[in-house]
Amino acid sequence: MKVCIAGGGRVGRYLAQSLLTNHHSVVIIEPIEAQCRMLADSLDIPVICGDSISVDTLRTADVGSCNAFVAVTGSDEDNLVACQIAKREFGVDRTVARASNPKNRELLHTLGVDTVVCGTDNLSHILEREIETDTIRQLLSLGGGTASLNEILLPENFLYAGKAIMDIPIPGDTILIEGGMPHAIGAGCFLAEIQETSDVTYRIYDFKRKDKDGNYRQLHTAEAAECIDYDVLPDYRTHYQPAKNEGVELVRCQHFTTSVYDIDEPMLIDYSELDSFVILIAMEGIGTLQVDGGKETSLIEGESVLIPATAKEVVVRGTVKFLETYA
Repeated sequence: MKVCIAGGGRVGRYLAQSLLTNHHSVVIIEPIEAQCRMLADSLDIPVICGDSISVDTLRTADVGSCNAFVAVTGSDEDNLVACQIAKREFGVDRTVARASNPKNRELLHTLGVDTVVCGTDNLSHILEREIETDTIRQLLSLGGGTASLNEILLPENFLYAGKAIMDIPIPGDTILIEGGMPHAIGAGCFLAEIQETSDVTYRIYDFKRKDKDGNYRQLHTAEAAECIDYDVLPDYRTHYQPAKNEGVELVRCQHFTTSVYDIDEPMLIDYSELDSFVILIAMEGIGTLQVDGGKETSLIEGESVLIPATAKEVVVRGTVKFLETYA
């Protein structure tokens, strides 16, 4: 991956070092000549001395050949303009901007920056997750850009083709929990699990649980394995981030449909034609919901709400991003 970084200060240098460690190609744009010399000497990479909001400077840096453009100068306005030029004039696929003022985060995103980051420590990790290639496609951005759900197309000669996920070494801070292994999730983690419909559901308290006759529950029997459908599901449709105050279908398969909403004004969702219960899971923000004109219920980050199959319409208010799932 080739990345152009606008801004050679502490953040830009830290990001460049991190990307180089992971074998990426990096070029830096920095207006101060002395800083340029220091970066070129210490990092041994191309450093362009110039203004990152200048088309000529970006052309000299060969931004058009980059997979990503990252603007981390001290000016949020310059970061915005530089990203806009990189995308519109040079066709860069992915732009990332640093927002020194958290209040500018939404504005920069609205004006065309793909990913806006306020912190610096995890900037390189966010960048590597956000870049799309021919084989990696982002399905959904989570946590304000700090995480994402991605689809990866494996090559035919992939080393671990045909192997179970538990048999594949996974680097970094990823933790893989094998099926049937009891586990706990610490504070600060957000987990949304969407389960396909089935006749049997095994919950956490079913593990090693015995019935009144002293026998282990069905979780530990051969019949349990026979309940699982191992057939490959048909293709499902995927979409990117929803526009503000709109719902976007994320997954539709033979068992369930999941959509994502991101609102900051009241939204009415019509369920009059749906013959199924609905689960709403709040991912970010704070809001309320009202079913068929009844009492308002909170919809706060981490909460899930069951909408009965008899419901005709639901009104959601507040500033909240949530998943909607139904069978």
